[in-house]
Amino acid sequence: MNIEVEIGRFLAEVEGFAHSVPVLGTMAYLETAEERRIVARHRRRVSLAAASFVVLSLSLVTVYYVAPMRLHPVVLQALALLLGASR
Repeated sequence: MNIEVEIGRFLAEVEGFAHSVPVLGTMAYLETAEERRIVARHRRRVSLAAASFVVLSLSLVTVYYVAPMRLHPVVLQALALLLGASR
């Protein structure tokens, strides 16, 4: 969405500012079904990537505390630095 359209809509509808100037071309910024589908697909991909990162991070931390000798020494030192634990 265009920021000028959002600000104009906020001033006119929410704040009741009667003298806000309408933005020409506002109709061009209306979302189509295709745009909504693309945005939804993008959000799913970002959510999947974030969830994968969280799962992998939690797995590394779990291995760090349960069986630290299974980790590579560089990873072990990095986790010790990040988690503030001395091993």
